[in-house]
Amino acid sequence: MLSNKKAFIGFALSFLTISSVANAENYSASSWVPESHVITQNFFTEFSKNVNEKTKGNINFEVYSAGALLPPKGTLDGVKSGIAQYGYIATAYQPALFPNANILNELAFVSKDPVAAAFASTEVSMLNPIIQKEYNGHDVVFGAGYSTMSYNFICSTPIRTIEDLKGKKIRTAGGAHVKWVSSLGAIPVSVSTSEMYSGLQRGSIDCSMADSTFLTSSFKLQEVAKFITNLNMGSHTSGGMILNKDFWKSRTVQERKILLDSLAESLANLEVNWEAEAQKAFIDAQKEGVEVIEASKEMKTVLDNFNKDYVANLAKNTSETRKATAPDQLIKEYLTVEEKWRKLLANIDRTDKAAVLGLLKSEIYNKISPNSYGL
Repeated sequence: MLSNKKAFIGFALSFLTISSVANAENYSASSWVPESHVITQNFFTEFSKNVNEKTKGNINFEVYSAGALLPPKGTLDGVKSGIAQYGYIATAYQPALFPNANILNELAFVSKDPVAAAFASTEVSMLNPIIQKEYNGHDVVFGAGYSTMSYNFICSTPIRTIEDLKGKKIRTAGGAHVKWVSSLGAIPVSVSTSEMYSGLQRGSIDCSMADSTFLTSSFKLQEVAKFITNLNMGSHTSGGMILNKDFWKSRTVQERKILLDSLAESLANLEVNWEAEAQKAFIDAQKEGVEVIEASKEMKTVLDNFNKDYVANLAKNTSETRKATAPDQLIKEYLTVEEKWRKLLANIDRTDKAAVLGLLKSEIYNKISPNSYGL
């Protein structure tokens, strides 16, 4: 009798295991930056692991990096059509499709705290109806923003003065960058991140506006560019993490709650680690022969004056050139929210992921209802 009971229990367990495997679903997550990049490592990998564990394997994301599944400009359509259920888009690559969302990225140029910029862009993108309408109109659900660390000039020749920039071909990543570089007498060049290395190597670009991690782990530009001018030119917050709408709708309320929680955790993980890695990158790059050039007082003054003028005219310019819906309102809201985040971060240990996550949940993700968000 005992052996029969054991046999029955064994059969039942086998059946449950088979049923669980049958119910488990595999999905695709597309990152067009390399596997070594902080976004792939600290957001995509972290998110996939957390979701898998919390759903007990019922939702499993296979992460594709370096554009193996979808290229930068193809990620929006790829996620919309279901080639991937989750992906990272840079709206700066498609300005006509995101006239309102790109205003947030333009304002990141004048930000002095990239982590505050990351969280402010996430908050406004998730809670502002104009931005939500824009993403929903492309049949995707916005899940989280991000921010690079502070942008500098990474160049193949030394940039010590404003005069050194004249005539230089500089890779830019947004409207503010283009206007700034042009105002210096330099030539803005639009190339994707995957083309920066070869561009610097061949001489088709002289510099790239990028954060210090581009020298080391992200794109290894230290091999072809031996100079970085440390001038805080804001950061880059274009777009963020999106999910396929049909995938989102077909999830249970509990699963959507798990996805939202995992997005918040991954965002905290990303920004804390990115900030630490950016500081380390300066040291590591110097060991590889990169010269760190501190920006001159003249460069800082010219940048400050440009920023003031840029923000003052941003609403008018975006309204005329990109047909933004309510640029004045959006600019005011973003600047207010970013200031709030600077103050919140000043009151915690910003290297403490649990403390950072607590703020993200209380200020953003706890205000998002899995019963209605993105539906």
